[in-house]
Amino acid sequence: MDILIVAHFTQSASEGGNNRFNYLAKRLSEDESNDVELLTSSFFHTRKIHRERNYLQESIDGYKTTMIKEPGYPKNVCLKRFYSHWIMSRNLKKYLEKRKKPDVIYCAIPSLDVAKVASKYAMEFAL
Repeated sequence: MDILIVAHFTQSASEGGNNRFNYLAKRLSEDESNDVELLTSSFFHTRKIHRERNYLQESIDGYKTTMIKEPGYPKNVCLKRFYSHWIMSRNLKKYLEKRKKPDVIYCAIPSLDVAKVASKYAMEFAL
């Protein structure tokens, strides 16, 4: 089964830490019939820094992490945050248009722009 997890605010497996999205991706990938991909941002929201590379793809713990380009913002409460999330959602849409259709999409909220793009994408395949 092709499983796509969209989580705007998370770190990759190589960055360490303990979060539900890496845990979920790792557990789902333990079943070898599952192909699991975690989509997140190239901007590390906790530290307000950009990750080393944009559109980074890595495979650790049996699942793939893909980082979608996002410009970032200096602080949590600012207008640049809205703009950054909007750009992330646009870049997510471009990525999803090129990706093969997954069997399952799990999308975390916030952010609303990213969730909106993921839900519209999923609705294209709904019965």
